[in-house]
Amino acid sequence: MIRAYVDYQNTYRLLKDKEGFCLLSLKMGSLIAELIESVGEESSPTHRAFSGIHSEEVDPESRAKRMKQFCALRHQEGITVYARDYAYRKNADGYLQCREKGIDVRLACEIVAAAAKGDIDGVLIWSADQDLSEAINIAKEVAAARDRQFKVYCVEIEGMNPLCGAIPIKLTRTILYRNLRCDEMVKDER
Repeated sequence: MIRAYVDYQNTYRLLKDKEGFCLLSLKMGSLIAELIESVGEESSPTHRAFSGIHSEEVDPESRAKRMKQFCALRHQEGITVYARDYAYRKNADGYLQCREKGIDVRLACEIVAAAAKGDIDGVLIWSADQDLSEAINIAKEVAAARDRQFKVYCVEIEGMNPLCGAIPIKLTRTILYRNLRCDEMVKDER
């Protein structure tokens, strides 16, 4: 059984920039399952997504909007979303600039923990962050030390380098079109 680990913001930008799709216009649960099943693996019924989010004090409107989106993913798609508040610093012009804190580290830790637990056979990582290749190597080593194999797949979008150490699964427009949704959550995003 393969569980997906999604860097929400990274995926959001990649889909919008490379494919012209809004992440929330897709049925993510069924899209992930189709990608996993395309390589002959069984999809876990639950997956995980990670994202930074604005604090209530700095941008309550944006926070409320994102929380609504995360709740919709969790309830409709079987995806647990882990959101961390942004850290802020003032830039040279005196404006607050948000900085993500801990998302990639949390994602990497969960992948290694999954390999150690042994309750799944592997992971599908949806991120273009090459730093995750270290977590991939460690997860495989942890599983090997327990006499298990741990498969690591990554979503490959044209023009993006697949994660080192992961087996790429090509995301095609056909798969994207098959997993389009039309509901209130999509309308709210636009």
